[in-house]
Amino acid sequence: MNKFDPKAFSTPELLRCFADILDELKQRGVVRTRNNPVADYAEWLTKQKLDLDLAPNSKAGYDATGKATGTRFQIKSRRLDPLRSSRRLSVIRDLDDILFDHLIGILFNTDSTVEEAYKVPHGVIAKYARFSEHQHGHILHLCGDILRDPSIEDITHILGNDHSADAQCRLDGPLRLPIPCSCPLSRKGPRQATSQGIPNDPTPSPGHQHYPSPSLRPTLPY
Repeated sequence: MNKFDPKAFSTPELLRCFADILDELKQRGVVRTRNNPVADYAEWLTKQKLDLDLAPNSKAGYDATGKATGTRFQIKSRRLDPLRSSRRLSVIRDLDDILFDHLIGILFNTDSTVEEAYKVPHGVIAKYARFSEHQHGHILHLCGDILRDPSIEDITHILGNDHSADAQCRLDGPLRLPIPCSCPLSRKGPRQATSQGIPNDPTPSPGHQHYPSPSLRPTLPY
């Protein structure tokens, strides 16, 4: 297949292509709306990899539930911009109402591959998020202190272990958390697994502070 060159098309042609692509992705069940596809793709990817049931679009407070346990998940994502260092997720509304049990936060690269993904218990979000009066909700950044919290699980290797998402994975066994970094966009390439299956982080750049990962611990099924 020849490489697609967007510069060869006019703006109206690109917009028509974009609409056609969204229509096709919707037909395939990858996206559920014709809005910005990043959020819908994050939900679809999480559903495939963690074997979840997606909630109806009208369901407020959570996006998916665990098939085995009914655990409620809110799924937030962001497409990283190489020109900006922001890792802020979209606003979390009605946090005090405890409408979900865990937040799945996904950071995508510009090519839609998973750079990082985390499972965050509801109970720790208020500690690291700030409330925005303007947006009527809590704002959470996936960087800094929250990534050092021992209750946070790095699930990058599960959501990003292949790009097709055809193979389903479950968080049923023990895992070791990769070493989180407090610096935005510090990882410069895909992480590779060792013979023990534990992801390696790249060598940190000068000034980047890394933190030791917790010991092996079991993760309950969803």
